[in-house]
Amino acid sequence: MMAYVFLDPDALQTLIDGLKGYATTAITNRDDAVNVNTYEDSPTSLTDFSDVVGLHCASLEDEAADLQNRLDAARAANESGLTSTGADGTARARPVHGASPAAGPRNDTGRRNLTPLEQLGEPSLIFSCAVIRHPARLQRSLMRMRRRTLLLALPLSAPLAGCGAVSRAGKSSDDNASAGGGSSFEVTDVLGRTVGFDSQPEKVVLGESRHIYSLLFLNKDNPIDKVVAWGKDLQKAAPDFYDMLVGAFPAAKDIPEIGSVSNGDLSVETLEAYQPDVVVLTLDIYNAGQQAGFIDNLDNQGLRYVVTDFRRDPVNNTETSVKLLGDTMDRRDDAQAFLDFYHEQVDPVVGRASSADPRPTTFLWRAPGLNDPCSTYAKANLGAVITATGGTNIADSLLSGEEGVLTVEQIIESAPRNIIATGGEWGAQKLKDTAKTSYVHLGYEADEDSAKASLAQLKDQPGLEQVEAFDEGRVFGVYHQFYDAPFNFIAYLAFAKWQNPDLFSDLDPEGVWDDFHDKYMPWESQGVFITGI
Repeated sequence: MMAYVFLDPDALQTLIDGLKGYATTAITNRDDAVNVNTYEDSPTSLTDFSDVVGLHCASLEDEAADLQNRLDAARAANESGLTSTGADGTARARPVHGASPAAGPRNDTGRRNLTPLEQLGEPSLIFSCAVIRHPARLQRSLMRMRRRTLLLALPLSAPLAGCGAVSRAGKSSDDNASAGGGSSFEVTDVLGRTVGFDSQPEKVVLGESRHIYSLLFLNKDNPIDKVVAWGKDLQKAAPDFYDMLVGAFPAAKDIPEIGSVSNGDLSVETLEAYQPDVVVLTLDIYNAGQQAGFIDNLDNQGLRYVVTDFRRDPVNNTETSVKLLGDTMDRRDDAQAFLDFYHEQVDPVVGRASSADPRPTTFLWRAPGLNDPCSTYAKANLGAVITATGGTNIADSLLSGEEGVLTVEQIIESAPRNIIATGGEWGAQKLKDTAKTSYVHLGYEADEDSAKASLAQLKDQPGLEQVEAFDEGRVFGVYHQFYDAPFNFIAYLAFAKWQNPDLFSDLDPEGVWDDFHDKYMPWESQGVFITGI
């Protein structure tokens, strides 16, 4: 039995256009709400909400596109001659697969008049064009989509009206250009990439929240200015630092958090939701993103990004990274002031260390308690600082890569004159199952007694009691975060003095750390960041 369905193409086109409009309106309102919310005194994370809106609107757009394709196909099919017109101008449907027309009223020629349903032509083609097997069901579905879209859009519109907001965080294109000085500029990142800007970035996403280390001295009055989202690594890696930050700038706790490329929970779509003018990545994120295809996606979507590095090659990349961030955040003078201070501390040490003879051996113990026993760095990270400050890193000859784990036997055989262990405020973290020691307690909340006691217990790692450095008082602790921050100048000073005490007897790393806080940090120095037994 042949079935015909009436189709009003103009009405359906209006419905399709309406669906597209609903989706566009919802997306626009969502983006405006996210932008405005970012600039509130106490912004609320809208990450999940934003993602949900995006998913619903994408589905709505897909439905509209599918209907459009089917409507266009139906129109094309009818225009191709699947209907015919009699001498009287009446459209008729051609028989389908030899079927005979159903009986019905006849016109003056004796031929049956075609109903409006039949005038659309071959019904199987109409069905293939999704017009409409179950019109009532489709109508209900469309109405549900319409209501859902309106629910998404309307709650966003109300606060925007109250804030007097416009798109792009309340700034017109002219206003934005004015904020950036109206002039274009270029930066060079640690990869040697040249990245151009038409105006000064106003919305910045930090791939790692530990970029705040640099932003603190770049803008001690408001370091989170322009930061619209960031990673959540600081909270875990340096909770004491995070607590100091939130204590001084409470709005920091409400900055939306993004995922991690390494964990596989960060997408380009998530970044796009914040409409950033630039995304700041670390070299580690970039390398992981290269392997995962994340960087290709960034490039394909046209998202502007720059790459910093304080972790892999601090000796060569610290200055480039600070300058890059100063340019990006429009704090060029502050960046240069810090670099002048940095070079004032580091350059004389490196110069003197170049003539050190002999160069004592040192074992750098990376985060004992949290990593496998005797984890370390070679030719990279703080391992490179050991060499730059006049020492010999035993891992350089024992590891083939930049990082790895030494055996207790290798350490005993190397008989390092010094042991330098990194530590932090890691009481909330789970210790490594293979570790026989706890972590070294250092940071804003540490005191000398707890710091020294945590160093002494490292001897409990089976076999290390044979290393003379413990008995001879040449075991030292340094704040782990100096490995991933421009604050590494303290590591230069401390390592130099520990490894060559006679050559560097005049150095005062603790005093420099205090002076740095007085000049560049929004809070006073406290706690213990370097110590020894």
